[in-house]
Formats: sequence, C-alpha cells, structure tokens
Amino acid sequence: MNLKNFTFTGVYSTTVSPTPVPTSELVLPPQNYFGPTDCYNFPSDFVFGVAGSAGQIEGAAAREGRWVFPLTIEATPILISLLLGRTPSILDLIGTTLPVNNLVGNENYYLYKQDILRLAAMGVEYYSFSISWSRILPFAVAGSPVNKEGIDHYNDVINYVLEIGMKPIVTLIHFDTPVVYCGYNLTECLSRRALIGFSSGQYDNATWVEDFVNYGKIIFTHFADRVPVFYT
Repeated sequence: MNLKNFTFTGVYSTTVSPTPVPTSELVLPPQNYFGPTDCYNFPSDFVFGVAGSAGQIEGAAAREGRWVFPLTIEATPILISLLLGRTPSILDLIGTTLPVNNLVGNENYYLYKQDILRLAAMGVEYYSFSISWSRILPFAVAGSPVNKEGIDHYNDVINYVLEIGMKPIVTLIHFDTPVVYCGYNLTECLSRRALIGFSSGQYDNATWVEDFVNYGKIIFTHFADRVPVFYT
C-alpha cells in the first residue's frame, strides 16, 4: 500500500467565501441534453439535480481533526496530540494510480460555497452529496471518537445549500469504505483497484454492518432535521 503522501494538500487550507459569477460565464448543459423526448417518460415528481461524492471531489485528506490521547509513561502523565481529519478510504487506494488524486480532488472541501453558488445560478434545485464516513469517524468503528470538525463542515454545507435556496440530498456512502475494513487484505484491495465494480467494497467484513449502522445513526442525529432524503 502506498499512502505515504496521504497528507498531501492542494492550494487551499480554509473555506473560500463565495463570489458571484456572471451568468455568461456559467457552462450550462446543452438545451436538448436528454435527447429525443419521445423515448423518455418521467413522472411529474421526478427529481433532477446535480450530485458529487466526497471521495472524488473533497480532497482535504487528514485535515481538520485533532485527537488528544492521555498516556502514562513511567508514572509520568503525558498528552499526545494527533492531527487526524479524514482517514484513508478504499478510494484512496484506487486513487494512487488514477490521473486525479483523491487526496486533493477538486478541493470541494474548501470550495463548496463557490460550487453551490454556481449550481444555484444555473437553476439547479437539488444538490446531492455524500458524507465521508472516515471524516466523521476517523477510526471508523462503533464507539470510536466522532470528529467534531467533520460534523461542523457538513452542517455548514447543508445550511449553505438551504440558504441559497436549494434542497440537500445526502448519500451515506459512495464506494469510499474506510480502509480499515480491508483488514490485512490490502493486497487484494490494491490488486482489484481497476475493478471497483466487481469488488465487494469490504461490505462482507464481519463488523461492517454494525459499524455502518452506528455511522448512520450519527449522521441522522446531526443532519436529519434539515435533509429530506438520504440514500445508502
């Protein structure tokens, strides 16, 4: 496994304030994007929107999270401080050989207000995004610490989506299972990185279901008051 540069960062290190963009500069989809209308039949309440997944667009790996561990060495109490934001996911293993580095992505973690403002300017009504499990729970498993900075970030994303007049839709996981569920089987994870569609996603890990339910409960507790739709 080659994640020696997991803390590699891009240009930004803090949230960028949104700036208006002229409509003339927006890249709109073609007018007949969905092709001939005679072969598509959508119900009147069908939802069209724009979607992004955390593992592909956010970047900011290992950012915004600090854990302090009390230890006692030879009767001397000490505190160890560890910076630990988003920890590795399976997509980070796959991303080590892709042209786009998942550790930086589109820096949406810092540019989300810019992105959301532009979507709203295009007339998009729904913004669907995923919440990184390993950013909320860097240690992944049930009972491990929750990353407050991660919770604060997604609270701000949701609040800004609503503020700008759009509706948020959240996906709980988008192919970015925390890498801890690979266990000692990292070689297989890496060998199948080009075949993600055929990979188990580590969902057959003995504790995956219990831990995913725990993660889901944390998400619902913090965000369900403002998010009308969740996908698994």
